[in-house]
Amino acid sequence: MRGYYEPVNYYVLDGRCMLNITIKDILNFLKIEKKDLSEKELLTKIKNISVNSKIIKENTMFVPLKGKKTDGHNYIEEALENGAVMSLAEKQFLINNENKISKNRPVIEVEDTFESLRNISKAIRSKFKGNVIGITGSTGKTTTKEYIYHVLSSKFNVLKNKGNANGQIGVPLTLFGLNNNFDLAILEMGISQFNEMDILSDLVRPNIAVITNIGYSHLKYLKTLDNIFKEKFKITKNFDKGSVLVLNGDDVYLRKIKKLKLPFKVLTFGIENLESDLRACDIRTINNETKFNAVFNNIEYKDLIIPTIGKHNVLNSLAAILLGLYFNIDEKLIKKSLMRCVPVTGRQCIEEVKVLNKNDKLINVTIIDDCYNANPDSMQAALCTLKYIGKNKRKIAILADMLEQGIYSRELHEKLGKYVIDAEVDILLCIGRFTEYTYNFIKEYNNNLKAYKFDKTNREVISFLKNIIEDEDVLLFKGSLGMNLRNILVEFTAI
Repeated sequence: MRGYYEPVNYYVLDGRCMLNITIKDILNFLKIEKKDLSEKELLTKIKNISVNSKIIKENTMFVPLKGKKTDGHNYIEEALENGAVMSLAEKQFLINNENKISKNRPVIEVEDTFESLRNISKAIRSKFKGNVIGITGSTGKTTTKEYIYHVLSSKFNVLKNKGNANGQIGVPLTLFGLNNNFDLAILEMGISQFNEMDILSDLVRPNIAVITNIGYSHLKYLKTLDNIFKEKFKITKNFDKGSVLVLNGDDVYLRKIKKLKLPFKVLTFGIENLESDLRACDIRTINNETKFNAVFNNIEYKDLIIPTIGKHNVLNSLAAILLGLYFNIDEKLIKKSLMRCVPVTGRQCIEEVKVLNKNDKLINVTIIDDCYNANPDSMQAALCTLKYIGKNKRKIAILADMLEQGIYSRELHEKLGKYVIDAEVDILLCIGRFTEYTYNFIKEYNNNLKAYKFDKTNREVISFLKNIIEDEDVLLFKGSLGMNLRNILVEFTAI
């Protein structure tokens, strides 16, 4: 029988064009003169774009990209057979495969398919007249995007990127869907290496930007928090005097920006920082919801509710409230919109489910599904949630490695041990190479906590869980995406 949870495809591989464009327009965007195409071919509509030969919808243009494991050029013929009306291809591939590619539909030669994808999206972005909101930060980008989308779509027609399609492929595919029927576009912009934000900023050209925080994500490549801050701040590189930057005023890096003399408007939100433009107060948790008040321009907005828990989620929602007020959205609409924003799959979704124990008996447990990704900040937040949800119950944390921490991996995974102790976890399962440091920390500083170490063998972890699980237990699943913790969650909850 299929399990309670189903694996989610987090990466969008196609985009739908809302503009009335043709193959001729694509050639113009790429500054290509193609004289051997008929008028009928030139006027063929392009309604979809895909980088996956298996995802071919009506009037799709296929863009083959070179990846680490495969080259999309090897699937051009498959894409055309599946119905693509055209494809791009790099020169060298066409030279090497001159007699292997179908001549029935246009295959357009370009120098670099990746760069061509960007140039097409830039051309479409240049035609858009509305506001574009870019969102970046070390944690909370997707959740913040969803809050902002729900609030702003209560009044405006809004385009957003699907899931977490926030990188150099996902962002261009999202921009492909822009047209002037939209009032606003919201694009999450994720980076992990130097100069990526330069590329994304040139694609998105946001006139409003949100930075959620500066944390320990991607230290492997960016090396220091100072570098992370500098790279994230590049989201403003194309700002002008009419642009707006929205910041987490509680963040020690971001709060300094407010004091700088910048040629654009800066607005801040926060909980602890009394100088924040929008500040949450009187925060209280009721069941699995959080209720709070917020003050902006000396006006208090009472009894705002979000359908999840944790101060980090309050901060995420404050960015949406601040933008809602900036766009003059009615307070009642803002409140209703916040309530509709349920957690995104894999990001602290809390569910009461039935699972089979070692005796094949169905028992009730609470699952905190936070499998999507992990860094020290989000780990601490997730463990705080476990502590609250698991009050007066047995708390089990299944934690996998936090990847991309570079030379700080040992230090940060040892620090994770302190977070586990502070959360009063009863049983800890450590999965992976780096959580061994967490395991050793626990063994040294808290022998009362039952800690167990595993490699990435799913079967061993699942069997162990089935043997120890008891009725009314609360389980947190948290780790970096590359650790595939979701596979364990899916199989464990299968009945």
